[in-house]
Order: sequence, then structure tokens, then C-alpha cells
Amino acid sequence: MIYPQWRAYPTSVVATISGRVMRVSVTFTPVELESRDVSEARVVVIDCFRASTSVVTALASGAVAVYPFLGIREALEEKAARPTAILAGERGGVKIDGFDLGNSPREFSSPEIAGSEIIMTTTNGTRLLAAAVGAGELLTAGFVNAAATASALAGSGGDVILAAAGTEGYFSIEDVLCAGFLVRLLGESGRIETDDQAAFAMAAAKCPWDAVRRMALGGRGADNVRTAGHDEDLENCLRIDTIPLVARVTGPPLVITRG
Repeated sequence: MIYPQWRAYPTSVVATISGRVMRVSVTFTPVELESRDVSEARVVVIDCFRASTSVVTALASGAVAVYPFLGIREALEEKAARPTAILAGERGGVKIDGFDLGNSPREFSSPEIAGSEIIMTTTNGTRLLAAAVGAGELLTAGFVNAAATASALAGSGGDVILAAAGTEGYFSIEDVLCAGFLVRLLGESGRIETDDQAAFAMAAAKCPWDAVRRMALGGRGADNVRTAGHDEDLENCLRIDTIPLVARVTGPPLVITRG
């Protein structure tokens, strides 16, 4: 893969545990990822408000697997094939009529989640997962499992793409801040090079946490969550490293498991 304008991470903070260089890039919208060849890259899909956080919470609560689907029809067809599965999803932040759950992390922390399979479709996150099909390795992450995700990637070398889901096809600040936080963690654990967008995201994420939090809560994505009446979810999604697990995506057909 060729990335424009690679920049070396400052040598003062480059760890020496690995001699391999990891080339880290950040995409701000699904369109950017859809135009990339991801076949040899390790891709992390980030949809902080709220899909990534909900998936990670579900796995932490004992869900066996999460099956993400781009469309409602496909999700319903999978439900017919898996009648005991929990059907979850939203459009415009609102739970889909007839579905068991919406897309709130709080819903996925209940005891009923343990041992279940979850079929999910969301406005932004599942589109990005579909765009990353065929990646050399595919993970999904939010602030809640950032450290675990960075640890899974650390020392690998090669190309890593941190893909922000955005909001309705546009740049979304909370996802880019999370990507920047991951870039920072990767730089602390090994030798990396960044493209311009990764360098920008990392610089923003280096701000004090209170400032990062304010930026995330002041964005379009947060406004949409509030409009849908899910204010409490915002705080849940901005808890750093509260869930020490890696959410690994395999397929097609896509399935997310604890790995």
C-alpha cells in the first residue's frame, strides 16, 4: 500500500521492543476506507457513539457472538435462521420497530446477554465493517477497550488502518479522537510511522482528557445521541479502558467474537 506523506513518530517516545515499523493511517469517513485496498492491512473499525462500545459491552457481558448486517432485511433473514438470537439495531439513533434492543451499551450489559447470539444493524458502524471485509485482520474498538486493542496490534509491523465510522458519511470528532488515542498508544509500544491524518488525530488526542472529552461531547455525533434521548450513553462510551478485551471480526459472513 502507498500512503502519502508518512511522518515518523517523534523518536523520544518510540519504544525499542520491536525493530519492525508499523505504518499507521487514519480514515475519517467510510468512503475513504471503501477506496482502500485493505487486503494486507490490519483494520480497526471505530464507532464510539455507539456501535463499537455496544459490541464490546455485549462480549464483555458474555455474548457468544455479534453478527453485524448492513441492512434491516438481511438482519431479519438472519434472525429467521437463528430464532433464539437477540435482534438489535437502530436507524437515526432510534431502535428499529420490532427489534429486541436498540444500540445502547446499557442494553448490552444485562444478565440476559450472557450466552446469547446478537444480530445487529446500525446506521454507521455496520457500513464500515462491510467496507473492511477482506482485511488481513479486522477488529472493532472504542475508548472502552483502547488499551487491549493497541496491545493486540503492538509490535506487528506492517500497515494498520484506524477507520473512523463518522456520522451519516461525514467526519465525526469522537471517532477521530479515539483513533488518535490508539495512535498514541501504538507509538508508546513500538516504532510507528503515521500519515497526515493519523498525525493530526494523535495531536488532538494528546490534549488533556477533559479537553478531549469536551471535544467529543461537542460534536455532531453526540448531538444525535442526545436528540435520540440517550444522553447517558455518552458517558458510558467515554470511559477509557474499562473493558480489557479485543473484539475480533471474521468472515464473511461477518461475526464478532472475543479474541
